[in-house]
Amino acid sequence: MTLIRTSTLYGQLMMTSAAGVSRLRAAALVFGGVAVSAMVIVGCSKSVEGSSTVDQPGAAAYRTSVSLSAAAAASASSSSASVAATEAACQTFVDTGKPAMQAVNAYVDAENSGGTDAAKLQAAVDALHHAADAVTKSSATVQSDTLKAALAGWSAAAQALATAISTNASTSDFNAAVDAFNNAKSTTETACG
Repeated sequence: MTLIRTSTLYGQLMMTSAAGVSRLRAAALVFGGVAVSAMVIVGCSKSVEGSSTVDQPGAAAYRTSVSLSAAAAASASSSSASVAATEAACQTFVDTGKPAMQAVNAYVDAENSGGTDAAKLQAAVDALHHAADAVTKSSATVQSDTLKAALAGWSAAAQALATAISTNASTSDFNAAVDAFNNAKSTTETACG
């Protein structure tokens, strides 16, 4: 009797087992493919007798649901566009209004020191015109009538203050323009929230 070593026997079993599994997988794939093909052919070759009818209440409910969904989506889109336009306009107001105020304050400081500084006068006028134009342009897409009116009022007050500075208006006229500008600024800050 010949002795078989265990490691050789185990190695042969593993090789036979791996080859058998591969053949079984291949056979299963072929059988599965044939089965699916047969189901498709049988499923597509049967027809149902009768006539089709529309489920009127179900169709109406479906149309209503689609309409409501579309309206909700449009409303959400419009709302987010409105918020974006409001934020952009208010940010423009802040970003351009502050430098304009600083330029006006520099001009007033120069005037109060006893002399007109032509460069500071022109810087204040230019900053006010730039701010008013930028705010007017950014307010075009704002949907809130209150905010739109506040931004327009501020732009008009900024233009009026620029005119008062550039025409060397009297002290009382200049102060009236400053008061109108400050009131419009407060109104716009409130409207921007």
